[in-house]
Amino acid sequence: MVWSLIILFVAIYSIQNGSNSGYIFLSIALFGFFTAINYLLHYRKQKKMINSKINDHADLYCKENSVSVWEFNDDAFRYKDFQYEFRVSWSAFLSLAEPLLLSWSYSSKPH
Repeated sequence: MVWSLIILFVAIYSIQNGSNSGYIFLSIALFGFFTAINYLLHYRKQKKMINSKINDHADLYCKENSVSVWEFNDDAFRYKDFQYEFRVSWSAFLSLAEPLLLSWSYSSKPH
């Protein structure tokens, strides 16, 4: 939008001095203004929609009034809240942790 304003001043100056190239600058400046206005209107609309969804989600969370559950059993880890339930067996953690632990043990040795 700032560039459109600068180009608009150049266009006005060129038109006042009798140059026909000022009309080209004027059209570029107007295109920039319309593009910026279109972008800002779209941004405002999307922001309103996202804020509405966030508020709806927060209201739903307050209505449920539930706490999250974290369970550490012998065979698995379980997490549950008002919308989501997740369960992972410990063998999945061990298959990921084994390469990390091996690389950590090798790098921790003094040279």
